[in-house]
Amino acid sequence: MKRTNKILISAALIIVLALQLLVLYYIKYSNQSLALSEFNLSNIGNILNLFTILILILGIVVYTLQKKNKLSLSRIILFASLTTIILASAYCSTIISLPFQKIYFLGQHGNKLFVGLLFILYLFALFTFASYVWSSIFGRKSVLFLRSIIHSVLIISVLILFAFYYVNVSDPQIDNEKLSQNEKNVAVVFGAAVWSKNQPSPILAARVEKALQLLDSNLVGKVLLTGSNAPGELTEAEVAYIYALSKDADSSKFIIENITTSTNEQIHFIREELLPKESINEVIIVSDEFHLVRIEEISKFNNIKIYAVSSDLKLKYETELYNRLRESIGLFFFWFFAI
Repeated sequence: MKRTNKILISAALIIVLALQLLVLYYIKYSNQSLALSEFNLSNIGNILNLFTILILILGIVVYTLQKKNKLSLSRIILFASLTTIILASAYCSTIISLPFQKIYFLGQHGNKLFVGLLFILYLFALFTFASYVWSSIFGRKSVLFLRSIIHSVLIISVLILFAFYYVNVSDPQIDNEKLSQNEKNVAVVFGAAVWSKNQPSPILAARVEKALQLLDSNLVGKVLLTGSNAPGELTEAEVAYIYALSKDADSSKFIIENITTSTNEQIHFIREELLPKESINEVIIVSDEFHLVRIEEISKFNNIKIYAVSSDLKLKYETELYNRLRESIGLFFFWFFAI
């Protein structure tokens, strides 16, 4: 292939990758019901997206400048086409009605799992693409495709480990002493599992108890109880409300929201319903320490200022580790795709 043609094709590939980055940013902000005009590069996820595409673009530039390179340009075109198709499919999955709503795995319904699968497939293909290009540049020709796949798996694993480290070293919670007493402060209790016979799980009960402590200390004037998603007759918010009343709480101090099914949706409710319609001084999120890190990241992305307070529940080591690993994976997905 003539060098001029190689440069032109490489330039087209760089444009395709740049467009993929823009589309990915659009998808992320669309997933959060935000306009792209609210884009903020300082968010960790946006930086990771940019860095990933820049590494790949740099690889294509170096490949183009090399006089001798045995890597077939047609394979690079194939990778670019594949990643574009997968990204387009992932976007379509977020705007169409999928048939997996009744399937549940690890507490997530099938539609969300299918969307997540497409997005992680895109990221896997992108990392494989980058590894393929850079391995070729450094002259590693043997089992190049297999080597690239292994590298991609390793990169994703390292990023999840970084998210796990971030969840464990970040400390978004604040001491009650730093909160100001104000009737216009609202505590938002994020939903958690409901057990059989509409009994709150220990995690949900502990969150409600912490909110009641805030009420008793006059640090908040209202408590918003959130969450549907319960397998029994009552929603998470309704079970939390009944539990609060069993502790002699004042029923007039509670707001019940029983439609949201995820952390993302609960933050959207705060942004779209609570803040515009209520005269609020401070929003105080009540959840578990392992959960608060992701809540804070999503809130920052949505330009919502929050204060975070952890419940007092102490979990067994195995349960704590499981929840932190789960939150790490959730944070990883949020950083890259805002889902």
